Amino acid sequence: MKDNINYEAPEDWGVSSEDTWVSFEELKDNGAPVLEGRDVIGFIEFNDELVPEAIRKTAKPGTVYKSRTTGTTLQKQQSGRWKKVESTAQRMERARKSGQWKGPIDSEKREKKKEVKPVLQKREEQVYNTEVPKRAKRGAKEVILDEEQLAQDFPDEASRERIKKMAVLMNSQLNESGNIKRTSGKGGKDDRTLLWEDAEAVSQRKDPIWKNLIESGPPYPQDKVDAFRNQAFIKDVTAKEAEYIYSHLPASAKTFLKKNGTPTSFYTGQGNTVQEQASGKKPTDARGVMILHTWLKQGGKDGYSNQPLMLGDAEAEHINPQGGGGEDHPSNLVMIRAGLNRARTDKPLTNLIALSKSYIGDGSDEAKEKLEKLRESRFTGSSARGDAKKLIESVPLDDLLARDWEEATKEYNGMTGGNKGTQYMLRRVNLFNLGNRLRSGKVVIPATISTPLGRAYWQGNEEERQRIRDSVDGMRENFKNWLNDGKGTPKDYILSVKSALQNAGSSDEEMRRAFLDKFFIDLANTNNKWLVKAHGYEETSAEELKTYYETL
Repeated sequence: MKDNINYEAPEDWGVSSEDTWVSFEELKDNGAPVLEGRDVIGFIEFNDELVPEAIRKTAKPGTVYKSRTTGTTLQKQQSGRWKKVESTAQRMERARKSGQWKGPIDSEKREKKKEVKPVLQKREEQVYNTEVPKRAKRGAKEVILDEEQLAQDFPDEASRERIKKMAVLMNSQLNESGNIKRTSGKGGKDDRTLLWEDAEAVSQRKDPIWKNLIESGPPYPQDKVDAFRNQAFIKDVTAKEAEYIYSHLPASAKTFLKKNGTPTSFYTGQGNTVQEQASGKKPTDARGVMILHTWLKQGGKDGYSNQPLMLGDAEAEHINPQGGGGEDHPSNLVMIRAGLNRARTDKPLTNLIALSKSYIGDGSDEAKEKLEKLRESRFTGSSARGDAKKLIESVPLDDLLARDWEEATKEYNGMTGGNKGTQYMLRRVNLFNLGNRLRSGKVVIPATISTPLGRAYWQGNEEERQRIRDSVDGMRENFKNWLNDGKGTPKDYILSVKSALQNAGSSDEEMRRAFLDKFFIDLANTNNKWLVKAHGYEETSAEELKTYYETL
């Protein structure tokens, strides 16, 4: 073996071994076939013959000579012999021809570099129809299929059988009124707590796709999200089949699916980009089908914990949270249990894993009992608040407003174990939390502002209530002018807030709290640069705004 080429002769040739085999024909396949069967094979210093005698005799070791006739480059060795000198490319080419080299030669590499790489196409997500036909009969409480119509719409027998099975499955998920059934008690949708089973499954999950998603960190890359979702989809269900089932659902069940998870903006299926398709203001049938389709593809299992998941207990989980730039879009969704969803919030998935591990602890019965007590207390409180909310919302508005503020506050807060009752009352008169987020430039009224306004509205006569309504409208208008139209300034908005609070008869302390609310500081920090750029406002720091508030 020499230079990656086998020069060793087979024993049955009866010849001795030397450095070089000599042939007057081209050596192929390690030299064997061309030599095989010949009667005489001799050896000469072939390389010496390529170098003129004068040079051979006078040249020192290391001298390089290139033959004019063959183009071969030779170098004199310490032994006096001349050795062929090859470039890396020549050696690779020779090795390739001999079958010893499997990689590309330089020329092939160069050609490969010239090739234009194909543009990777992002996998297209299913776009769901914006209009879904209504096939459910009036008053229907379950899915009832028309066999004749089913055969027309789905000639394929396998599809028809899947749809029939899905119809049976959906009927098992509906209650007597025709709405999506929720599990009562532990683990149900109203139970917004982290179960032991959830925490155990999430803390111990170690499959590569899940690990890759976690380690990629937020915002999670789309390819990692796609891989994770594809792993969760264990059932072969088409969007058309899911839409067919959805079209046969009772109206209440459709509403449940359309609003599932109450996102800040809704998937509509309309538009060319993800952002456009996920910017709806109202829930749509397209979203309802998408939610149902996702749950069906997951085979009724939780996307994070792999635990069995009733449709009524499931919530749409935005893998990249909407609060962090994620969209309400099929490319960003799996279905998980409501309690697990609430435990995750808008934080990175690592936080959910850490929380799960903290609950599991050493995995002992004591740790399990501790979590159960915590869960039960939270569940009881959540249930009480839900009951108070339903009661308040069921009271006619006139009756609610006629009640004494102090008594009503005490009663409803007693039911909820906090100030939730007060909040529900104010929401009933549309003055609490008229927005805690900036949505399309609409006004945001923090609780520190809306609470005194709501109390004044609650206690006032019709004239006073109208004044409060006008004040709120003025705040909204000034806020819109500030953000969108370029007609107003932050100061205009602040002054309108002050006027509204004065009309409500707010105390100095309440006004001070309102003006020092973190809301204003956040506005200064998040919108200041954009406002300056867009409208030419003078830049105002958060600290300057705070000083201005304090002077008020």
